[in-house]
Amino acid sequence: MRRTVIKLVIAGVGLFGAYKVMSIYALFQFAEHMHECLPPSGVCRMVELKAPRQEIEVAMGQSLFCVRKRQSAVESVFLSIPKTEPANSSDSTDYTGLLQMCNDWANTSQGGKK
Repeated sequence: MRRTVIKLVIAGVGLFGAYKVMSIYALFQFAEHMHECLPPSGVCRMVELKAPRQEIEVAMGQSLFCVRKRQSAVESVFLSIPKTEPANSSDSTDYTGLLQMCNDWANTSQGGKK
């Protein structure tokens, strides 16, 4: 009985570890896909110019569509990107947050150099 419990605990810990590794892998792959898909969409340029929210949402949707196309089956299980746009009731745009995101992407594309 005791050995069975120990085996179940070890199996549970192993499965949990595998789940965490795969979710981290999916997150890193998402970042890599976003790194490739974000610049062509022009989102960062629109944010710098403070374009209307609707234009930024369309460009961001194109980026996410690109990421969704690049995802493997394993990645889509752990980090699913919805096919439909989320309903956004807010009429304001957080340009500061978006600009920070764009700056972070720009810094990583230059090898972390600032």
